[in-house]
Amino acid sequence: MGSDSRSFVDTANQILNHFRNHKGHRRPWKLVSDGDLWEHFYNAAQAKGPLSIKLTCVKGNAEPKHIDDEIITEIDEIGNDKADVIADIGTALHGESVLLAAKRLHYRHARYQTFMTDVSRHIVEAYLIHRELTDRIVEEEIASHRYHDKEAPQCP
Repeated sequence: MGSDSRSFVDTANQILNHFRNHKGHRRPWKLVSDGDLWEHFYNAAQAKGPLSIKLTCVKGNAEPKHIDDEIITEIDEIGNDKADVIADIGTALHGESVLLAAKRLHYRHARYQTFMTDVSRHIVEAYLIHRELTDRIVEEEIASHRYHDKEAPQCP
C-alpha cells in the first residue's frame, strides 16, 4: 500500500511492528490522535495479518519529471491520482457544509488561541509592572527610614 503521507506510513508501520513483535497496543484508542481511524487499521491488520501488509511512502502530486528522475514510478503516480479522486469523492459524501463548518471552527479556534496568547502576555506584563512598582515603594520606604534614623537622637 502506498501513501503520500509520511506520518501515516510511519504510524501504520509502527502499529505493524508492534504486531510483528507480539506486542499489543498500549494506549486506549480514544486517547490517540485519530484513534478511531487507527483502531480500524489495527483491527484490519490483525484480521489480515501484519506480514501481509507492506506500506511505502510515494511522492504526491508527481509530475512527469519525477517519473523521469525515478522519484516515483508511473504505477505509483496513477495510484496516487486515483486516491486523490477517491478522497474528493469522500469529501463530497460528507458534504461541503461539513467541510465549511470545519474550516470556520478552525479559523475561530486560531483566533481564540491568538486572543488567549495576548491575554497571557498582558497578565505577565501586568505582574512585572506590579513587581517593579512594589519594589520602588519598598526602596522608598527603606530610604525614608534611613533618613529618619539619622535625625533620631543616638543613645549613649
